[in-house]
Amino acid sequence: MDPESARFYARLAAHYDDLFPAETAIVDFLVTAGARPGRRVLDLACGTGEYTQALLDRGVQAWGVDASADLIELAKTRTGLGDRFLLGDMRDPACYPPGPFGLVYCIGNSVAHLESEEEVTRFLRTVAETVGGGGAAGRLVVQYVDVGAVEVGDARVLPALEAGPVRFERVYRHVSPDRVRFEGTLRGAAGTADSITNPLLAMSDEMMGRCLRAAGLGDFRVWGGFRREPPGDSWVRVVEVSVPDVTRGPTVPRD
Repeated sequence: MDPESARFYARLAAHYDDLFPAETAIVDFLVTAGARPGRRVLDLACGTGEYTQALLDRGVQAWGVDASADLIELAKTRTGLGDRFLLGDMRDPACYPPGPFGLVYCIGNSVAHLESEEEVTRFLRTVAETVGGGGAAGRLVVQYVDVGAVEVGDARVLPALEAGPVRFERVYRHVSPDRVRFEGTLRGAAGTADSITNPLLAMSDEMMGRCLRAAGLGDFRVWGGFRREPPGDSWVRVVEVSVPDVTRGPTVPRD
């Protein structure tokens, strides 16, 4: 994480749980995707660990990894489970707890922070190698924002998030064929404001499909949200990938 992003997320951390409360639909999706009691689950880019905690409360053997020291510290403090939350880059399997896992998920459009289509492919391949084991297949869940319908030069303004006197404003600006600029402004009491500008990868359904197949993951479904609705006009995408047991070798891509 670059220094500017680290500073912004340190300021955001105090308000994170209020602005981004855990959603029942997301927890339910993860449960039906494989987060069952006793199963090992990995939450990549876990933030303050709300979803990790929700699964732990259900008897799941869950761990969370995030690159923000401030968010990880909040997760440890809130849960009192310091061993369940690890500081590290989600691309680096060296920071994961020992696998394999029955389910790995990466939500919140975190995958768009990767640098290129090739890096997304490498990430998916790396994660897939930690899924399954013991003769059982597993699942990988990735959520992203499809900007394919937003013309280059146009912007999409997301609804502002509010929690008491705090307001978080978010804009996705499609600046080039392969890049989106995220513009976030955190407004507080007495007119204070902190802003961040992050370049993101312009994710699309077509790109994600190419990355999955290049990673050897041809068995997947794409949803328009965490209620497993068809994509339709939604720009939220949730891809649910079936991954074979890691001891059985790679999935054969499907056309």
